[in-house]
This record gives sequence, structure tokens and C-alpha cells, in this order.
Amino acid sequence: MRPDLSIIIPAYNDAGSIEGVVREAAYVAERITPRYEVLVVNDASRDSTGEILDKLSREIHGLRVIHHDANRGFGPTIRELYLGAQGDLVFGVPGDGQIRASQIHKMLPAAALADMVVGWREIRNDPGRRRRQSYVYNFLIRLLYRVTVGDVNSAKLIHRRVLEGLTLETQSAFVDAELCIRTLRRGMTIRGVVIEHMPRQYGEGSGGKFGIIWATIVDMLRMWPTLRPKGDPQGGAPPAQALPPDGSR
Repeated sequence: MRPDLSIIIPAYNDAGSIEGVVREAAYVAERITPRYEVLVVNDASRDSTGEILDKLSREIHGLRVIHHDANRGFGPTIRELYLGAQGDLVFGVPGDGQIRASQIHKMLPAAALADMVVGWREIRNDPGRRRRQSYVYNFLIRLLYRVTVGDVNSAKLIHRRVLEGLTLETQSAFVDAELCIRTLRRGMTIRGVVIEHMPRQYGEGSGGKFGIIWATIVDMLRMWPTLRPKGDPQGGAPPAQALPPDGSR
């Protein structure tokens, strides 16, 4: 029987946080439905993340762990999580613990009103450089694709109908933006909800590294001929807006 809820977690060198993240995900899911799964993809971590996940898989009902033999990067890992999740609702949180699984409770009411709910990190507990990068990135998404999601790389609560038959081509961190753009282009709705964002307690984030930023920019430009809005030369899909966090237009 298909789970009611999948909580999906990407993990890479998250030994300091992954056990707490997985245990909280299972705790939160159990209190929503007895039919759940926690799906973790370990992208060939070099620390003890894999060993910790193997231990947890023997203890926690519903935990499913996939290990990569070689590091594939953020884009392929996230795509594997989205397309491999089996639940009627799919909720994603990071393995570093900066967005906690308990934030799903803020997003569930909005899931009755939209096909996808995106968490808006109104107060983002990241270094100033990361916040500036995120602002520029979201601005470019709005400029190039004429969609307003606000925080495309944040946590998402997704109905299965969004993921069924979905093709994601991106190999970089642009995968989350591609998911949002394709969802809106198909006439589906996205609603934003304000969520909490916690300071990083362990490890170092990789999202601000030049190689990851460059690959994301390349994919953002490469996908434009396919996903560009109607009104541009030879464009096909109409512009689309996500509902803002307060639900008003």
C-alpha cells in the first residue's frame, strides 16, 4: 500500500546532524500517519554518515536508505529523492538540520489549497554571502522565467500528482527551480508558507562553492529555451505566479 507521507532527506557529510534529522522526521511522520516512509539518499559521504544511517535503518520503522557508490552531486540526488518517493505527500528537509521536519505542520493546511507548498525562509540563518547569493538567484529566476516562487531551494510539500509523469533534466542545484517552473507551466498551483530556518550546527555548506554556483547558472541558461514563458520568441508556456506566503494575490 502506498505511504500517505514520504519525508525525503539528502545527506552528504552530515555525520554531526543526520541522526537527529532522521529521528525527528520519523517522530513527526508517525504523528501524522502510521503509513509513512523516511527516504534518505547518502551521496557517497566521506564521513560516518553512511554508517549512522545503516544503524538507524535497523531501528526505525519506515526508514529507507540509498547509498551512492560515488558522489553524484546535489541535482541528481534531489531528483532521485523526488522521483523515488512513494508517498501521496512528499516533504523534503535537508540533512544538515537547518529546516526541521516539524515545519511540515505549518505547511499542511496550505496543501489543501495548492498542488505544492514552498517554505519561505523569512529569517534566513545563513552567512551574509549566502543570503545575497540566494537573493540574486531568485531574482534571476523571476527575470528569466517570469515565475515568482520566492525561495525556490527551500523545503517543499508536494502532492503526488505533481511528480507523476514528471521529467527533471537538471544536473545541478537548479533542479528545485526546474521542479517549480514545470509545476506552474502545467497549470498547477504553488503556495508559500513562512517557516523557520535554523543556524547550521555542524559541517560546512557546499551551496556557496564556485563549482556548484557555476553549474547552476549553466543549467538555468541551458533550460531557458525549453521552459521560457510564452511571449518570448518561439516560447510555449504561459507566465505563472506562485501565491505569496499570505495566500493573497
